[in-house]
Amino acid sequence: MFEYMNYGALFVLSVIFIIPLLFEKTRDPLVTTLGLISIALLLMDADYSYSAAKENRAYFKEERTLKCFSGGGLYSDANRYRVSKKNGWSLEGDYFIKDSLMIRANRCKRL
Repeated sequence: MFEYMNYGALFVLSVIFIIPLLFEKTRDPLVTTLGLISIALLLMDADYSYSAAKENRAYFKEERTLKCFSGGGLYSDANRYRVSKKNGWSLEGDYFIKDSLMIRANRCKRL
């Protein structure tokens, strides 16, 4: 599950919430509560991504087809791929692999 954790967001949260708490003499309970809620949301998101990847791996092993996305971002569109054993894809760990293309299992949806 921790491989799906957004460590950049965790670092930013620690800078915003945890480090100021170390230097204050009186701790504001609202800041502490917001920090703990934010960290809990990060853990829940990591668990959701892990569960989605686990379900997609099982779905792939049943020789069904998945619609997967690769790329995307601020300046580019996401590429869509139909992933299945029939199309020559294989599964290694949490990635679907075909030739030199690797797609994370949590970036897919069932057809």
